[in-house]
Amino acid sequence: MSQADEGAKFMTVFAELKSRFADNPELLVERWEGDERAQELCDELHELARSFETTEEWSPVALTPHVSAASARSRRDYEERWSRRVAFVANRWINKMLGGLIPDSGSPNFKLRPDELSIEIENWKYDANKERMLLEQSFDYLQQRQEIDEDGYLDWVIEAVWAWTRLTKVAGLDVEGALWRRRAIPHILVPTHVANRYGKKRASLYRRLHQAGRAFVFGAPLAALALQRAALEELLREHWGAEKGHVREAKLPHLRWDIGADRLKNLANDALHKDPEKLTPEQLERAVIENFIILRLLIENAPLDAAEHQRQPR
Repeated sequence: MSQADEGAKFMTVFAELKSRFADNPELLVERWEGDERAQELCDELHELARSFETTEEWSPVALTPHVSAASARSRRDYEERWSRRVAFVANRWINKMLGGLIPDSGSPNFKLRPDELSIEIENWKYDANKERMLLEQSFDYLQQRQEIDEDGYLDWVIEAVWAWTRLTKVAGLDVEGALWRRRAIPHILVPTHVANRYGKKRASLYRRLHQAGRAFVFGAPLAALALQRAALEELLREHWGAEKGHVREAKLPHLRWDIGADRLKNLANDALHKDPEKLTPEQLERAVIENFIILRLLIENAPLDAAEHQRQPR
């Protein structure tokens, strides 16, 4: 099954689940037990979402072009309102088992944690630290074997150790930082009507987004911010009808997942005008991640026709 086929299946299954519970995820929590069809739908959705996330995590480029606007909206709606509930139902056997071992572990708790982005950043850094340690241990082992092998060691092993040393010590690659920052870049589903503007050459917006991601991953957040600002101005001008690329001209929308137009406008203004020199390194990293989230929102929710969007009353 292709990614497109899986996307179509996801939309069909998700639509049935929403219809079954009147588009109210809280009703799923209340009524899923004893409802075999609801459980089947949750199982399917959970597996499909995991397959998408795995594909996107291993993609060299953090965007997928030519996704239908409806499909992008469904994915974000699922992630923001339904994913925790669906995952709880899909993991019902594990939750039941844990509930018998650990008090309250099988009880659902879907309240948003304060400052979830900070928690995610800490988790990304924790995983990256483990991966960096494993890499270092592997090369340390090779170096030790090289030193104790009386018959000499394979040339390629010696060269690999030197290449690793040059990469981390001479070139200065922050391996741990690169690993967690790549995870932090949100994957963007580019609607077909947005992708069509760029044709086969993949120029302009795509290139800026990709290079902003590369700059962030390899430890150049100021360069990432500059590219993000250029991408944001282009996006506001070409897809939201803001002739001068100003946020105030774009008539930004109120999105379903609790992001009001005013809040989105303020976030976009910060992305364009905030002085990065006043930020700590941690604040700078967070600003880049938040800017990617803003760009994703504006790309995935871009109006079909910028001129028609501008003719609509404010």
